[in-house]
Amino acid sequence: MIGLTNTPVVAVILAAGMSRRMGAQNKLLLTIEGQPMVRHVVLAALASRCHKVLVVVGHEAECVRQVLCDLPVEFVLNPAFAEGIGASVRAGAQAVSRQQAVLFCLADMPGVSARVIDRLVDAFETNRGFMGFAPVFNGKRGNPVLWVPGCVSRLREAAGDEGAWGLLRQYRDRVMAVEVTSEWVMVDLDTPDDFWRVYNRRTSNPAHRLSRLS
Repeated sequence: MIGLTNTPVVAVILAAGMSRRMGAQNKLLLTIEGQPMVRHVVLAALASRCHKVLVVVGHEAECVRQVLCDLPVEFVLNPAFAEGIGASVRAGAQAVSRQQAVLFCLADMPGVSARVIDRLVDAFETNRGFMGFAPVFNGKRGNPVLWVPGCVSRLREAAGDEGAWGLLRQYRDRVMAVEVTSEWVMVDLDTPDDFWRVYNRRTSNPAHRLSRLS
């Protein structure tokens, strides 16, 4: 596969999950520095070099749509959202053509910046022979992950809670590790403790807050 500068990259925000581990409230609607969590993720994608942004919705779809209604995004409904993240990957991939690369962003990773996304797009455009591109911080692979057009058909078959991990395992030697300086590629917010520790503690290190990381 070849990364080409004229191949559009579509950002797909996976925002359909039920966030069971967070409790009764949909974590994507929790406020971080004045905005819902999902909005931070979408704004980063919109500020990046991605061609367009799709948002996969499912659980509380109308609430998620509402907090994004003023933004230039396209919504993709995943009616099978209770199945797990694989159904959202599948729905997102079905909305992307086989001539487009796709970047999957997790909607509960609000610290991932446009700069990180652009690092992945740059890697895709300038490196041949890779199937995917993943950010790496301190030797550990994180998210989001960009896949070349040739992977779209396989992504349309994703299922369960595994998402695209099957592809990552199959093509582990052909997924380029893209070094980044932002630890946010490793930080997703699954539980109330996660949210409190990262954003709400008065004693937290300012270096861990959204406003201080890129």
